[in-house]
Formats: sequence, C-alpha cells, structure tokens
Amino acid sequence: METIVVGVDASPGAVEVLGWAADEAARRSSTLLVVHAYGGDPAAAHALVDQAAARVAAEQPSVVVKAEARRGHAAPCLLDAASRAELLVVGARGHDGWAGMLLGSVSHHVIVHAHCPVAVIRPGGQAGTIVVGVDGSAGADRAVTWAVAEARLRGSSLLVVHAWQLPPIGAYVVTPPKGYDEMAAEFVEQARSVAAAADPELTVEGRIAYGSSVEALTTASTTAELVVVGARGWGGFADLLLGSVGHQCAQYAHCPIVVVRG
Repeated sequence: METIVVGVDASPGAVEVLGWAADEAARRSSTLLVVHAYGGDPAAAHALVDQAAARVAAEQPSVVVKAEARRGHAAPCLLDAASRAELLVVGARGHDGWAGMLLGSVSHHVIVHAHCPVAVIRPGGQAGTIVVGVDGSAGADRAVTWAVAEARLRGSSLLVVHAWQLPPIGAYVVTPPKGYDEMAAEFVEQARSVAAAADPELTVEGRIAYGSSVEALTTASTTAELVVVGARGWGGFADLLLGSVGHQCAQYAHCPIVVVRG
C-alpha cells in the first residue's frame, strides 16, 4: 500500500490541508501519515498529531492513518518522512510549532527537494476540471500523465494550458523555425496525445495564452479544482523552471497545486 504524507500544525488552515490529504488517501486507497515537526514540548506535539489522526479516522474511516511527531525543523522532517511516499501534502500557510510553513520557506523547500509530487493546498477550487501546464518538455509530459491519473480518480476533465510570450527586446534568442504560435499549438497537441494514450476516455481540452505562464495558470485556476505543473520545463514555457512557476502558482493560485517531479 502506498503512503501519502501530510504536514500539520496548529493553524486554522491545517484542518483543510489534513482534509484534502485524507480525501486523496481515500481515493487512492493509500495509507496516510500525519507528521508534525516540533522544537518545544513533545507532549503537545504528540497530542496534536493524535488529534489529527482521530479527525481522519472519523471523517474517512476507510483510510489507514498513522501519526508521527518529529523533533526538528519542518522541511527536513517532511522530506525524510516522504522519502518513499507517493505524495507529500503541505499547506500554503502555517504557524505555531510549524512556524516556517509560510510559503517561500517550508513549502518552497519541499517542492524543490522532495522525491515525490508535492501538493500545496490553497483555499478554493471548483470540482470538475484539473489544469495542467505544459511546455513540450519531458517534465511536462510527466505532469500530464500524473494529472490524467488524478482526473480519472476524481471523475474530472483535463485542461491543458500553454503560455508563450516574445522574448525581451535585445535578448539573444533563437526563434523557432515554425514560429512561436505554431510551436505553442504543437506543445498543446503533444500533451493531448500523452493524455489520450494514458486514458482515451478522458475529456481533454487545450488552451493557448499569450503572456506569462504564471498568469495563464492562475487565471485557469479560478475555475479549477487542481493545478498540476512539472518540476522542470523548457521551450516556450521557459519560466516553468521550479522556483518560478511552481513557486508562484503555489503562492497565487485559487486552488490547490501539485508539483510533479520526475
């Protein structure tokens, strides 16, 4: 049985993060490992994870749930706990014992260094569509494959998004021989082909936007239940490099986001 790891703290948002992770574990028939990192009172830390585990047991009784309170800093504790996990789930904001869980600290650190996909849970989301950002790279193809599997679990459709923009004036670039717009169309069709190969029954739509990839994905997230991006990218979606799109979408998206590593 696979394992999903979720980081919790005492913040109000942690309840939503825990609930999202528990729902995901139920969809995947996975074990859920609840982890809290602490540097102070161990009794309070153990009480926190026990309470979180009890909540999961009450709300998702089919899920096998385990709880661990680990002394240390949040990011290393989470990365160690998720070293063999299928998914790591964190919140976009945190406080108290998990003081470093503000985005840009723990969340950013784990999406850079985790060996598995990382879900950053933000408020919002409308059921029905999963958005995946693509740029023609192998990392984007992995993101599409992951998104297809997730859409199948949720009974959702898939929206493939590619954004492109002209390089800055004076920048030295090699213009694609087919033109940026034609390359953009090819990237979207490539992603749709990957999705069709993984699940021919899935409804897949494509969208090409002119502008930044972060803006395109953030806009698409307003009517999505989940945004999926790859950890590395290249080509017309050049800013899909982790630390740019992954980090910024995790900060500004209107729904949860998953960064897929390969």
